[in-house]
Amino acid sequence: LKNAIHAGTIESKTPLLLCFDVLIQYLCTLATGEGFRPDEIFAEVKKTYCFSEMREDEFRETLLHITQGGNALQQYDEYRKVEVDEGLYQIKSRRIAMRHRMHIGTIVSDAMLKVKLLSGKYLGVIEEYFISRLEPGEVFTLAGRNLELIGIKDMTAMVKPSKSKKSIVPSWMGGRMSLTANLGEKLRETLNEVIQSDSPQIELAALAPLFDLQKELSHIPQSNEL
Repeated sequence: LKNAIHAGTIESKTPLLLCFDVLIQYLCTLATGEGFRPDEIFAEVKKTYCFSEMREDEFRETLLHITQGGNALQQYDEYRKVEVDEGLYQIKSRRIAMRHRMHIGTIVSDAMLKVKLLSGKYLGVIEEYFISRLEPGEVFTLAGRNLELIGIKDMTAMVKPSKSKKSIVPSWMGGRMSLTANLGEKLRETLNEVIQSDSPQIELAALAPLFDLQKELSHIPQSNEL
């Protein structure tokens, strides 16, 4: 990343247009506070690049969605989130407002399973992505303990303590970093530096023992290799 910054490599980003799901979230956020008046917000939102081409009838459809669920969901009370009182749009239900606030900024992760001992003691949660790849009898680490998987039932992983010194360390989908094309290219160039010569970069010098171990146990891929 530091090399990319020095080289002036900038990721291209295509601006998104008419993202009505984002607009709905914004309107509901305003409605949880002092509320908003449609004409004022329409003028405000139209100043943004994303909604500069939005028509008034499209905005009205958005208002219909948050107040009545739109044409498709108007039979469900759950989608009647925003109430209109003398032209002011507000969420008056504490339950709906709290649920909206709780979901602000939430990153949806993989399904989580509870982890319990056979005695019923609760130990924590773990992602389904990881635990579903284990076979009964395999050992993994959680909450500072080595645990042997007994089985999975009703979204609960049943385990028992294990004396095994070897265990599998859980991996988390949320911890994966997606690499763009430019960043991935710079990463491959950096690995080439590690393979071909001693890099002057402080960060790579600190990671040298890990690279040496990688060379010993496996292989460090060059930029022309998969």
